[in-house]
Amino acid sequence: MPESQTSVAPTYRGWSIFNIICCCLPLGACALYYSAGDTIAAQDASKTAMTLNIISLICGLILIPIVLYYQFQDLKHH
Repeated sequence: MPESQTSVAPTYRGWSIFNIICCCLPLGACALYYSAGDTIAAQDASKTAMTLNIISLICGLILIPIVLYYQFQDLKHH
């Protein structure tokens, strides 16, 4: 009898923690929540965590430079 193959869903836990610290706290926290899914729903939770991590990274890459730009502009005027 052939052994059944079980696939392990990636958790993206490290990426989620990175996004919490560096990019977008709310989305990173949601991604961390989904990255700790159980084995039954691991595939769906893994896809959700990956999607939230991508959105969080994009938001961080867009919003952080904008905030920094306006902060430096405000410092120049004072």
